[in-house]
Amino acid sequence: MNATTRAPGKLILLGEYAVLRGAPALVTAVGRYARVQFRPASTPHICLSAPEIGVKQVLLEATPLGQVRFTHPQPPEWVRKTAFVRAALEVAWQWYREREVAFPAFELDISTREFFTDDGQKLGLGSSAAVTVAILAGLFENLIPGGRTSPEYAESLLLAALQAHQRAQGRMGSGVDIAASTMGRTLVYRMPPIPNTLPATIEYVPIPTNLHMLFVWTGQPAATPEMLQRIEAFQRQFPETHAKIFAELIALSEQGADAFVHQNVGAFLEIVELYYQMFVKLTEKSQAPIISDIHRDIAERVRHRGVVYKPSGAGGGDFGIVFSDDLAEIEQARNMLTSAGYTVFDLPIDVEGVYINS
Repeated sequence: MNATTRAPGKLILLGEYAVLRGAPALVTAVGRYARVQFRPASTPHICLSAPEIGVKQVLLEATPLGQVRFTHPQPPEWVRKTAFVRAALEVAWQWYREREVAFPAFELDISTREFFTDDGQKLGLGSSAAVTVAILAGLFENLIPGGRTSPEYAESLLLAALQAHQRAQGRMGSGVDIAASTMGRTLVYRMPPIPNTLPATIEYVPIPTNLHMLFVWTGQPAATPEMLQRIEAFQRQFPETHAKIFAELIALSEQGADAFVHQNVGAFLEIVELYYQMFVKLTEKSQAPIISDIHRDIAERVRHRGVVYKPSGAGGGDFGIVFSDDLAEIEQARNMLTSAGYTVFDLPIDVEGVYINS
């Protein structure tokens, strides 16, 4: 097979953690891409190269039961780093089998260079979701009747990517990053009642014309699994306090999504500030460093009338976002933060979602 696919990364604007409890999340796809190239195979196996994670021309095979594994023993680090790739291939194999279509062999080249800084630090823009979607998009092009022009295609791709992502993680995820990588643009996303099924509630929504954002890199990657483990431990130890905090986060997510959809920027900015304060409280109570010293420093530097800040995603590191209804204030915040040594990224909003060239 010959195909080239790409899928965008994402940043969550509002609704982190609460989205796992059924609240809406605001997420935007950004113009940093996982790029996947499929080429005809010279062997009956899948030949994988992924230079950003140190994997070059290793062979994979699908067992009769659909497990995708290395044909020869490989370092444990390679096994860990290719978990999402192998999960995407396993889910695709299952879909092929259900339709009685032979699963192809191919060479698979994956580039996630755009998800790293020049010195090799991971940016935290959802590369695993983007890779998952890009792989499945190429494999589904010839599997779903009508290909990408079929109404069934996007729904099948989204469902399969959700299944693969959970398989790789070994736990439930919201699917918000999968939705962004698949559909592009800015979304209000609410996960389905039964995890990793459809329908999720997904709505395209324009960014309000007078809402301006600044994407700030904290300089350190976040440890999302560790953060979630600490939140879960907090829930077990102090269920009532946990429930109160999450009730507030859920209510703010609902109110924030509504304000965003109705272009009420003033109300949205107030809710972002309240969400940040609830993150501060969750950090203090759970000992999960959602509001790290770096996030706190950025917030204190930029906080003044009309400018608010919050982490994007699990917190602890990765990106934070400065919001304002005043472009001049955003530019002042940019100058202030760059002078303090922080890196501000100009991340365009992706408007296509997953793209296929075959």
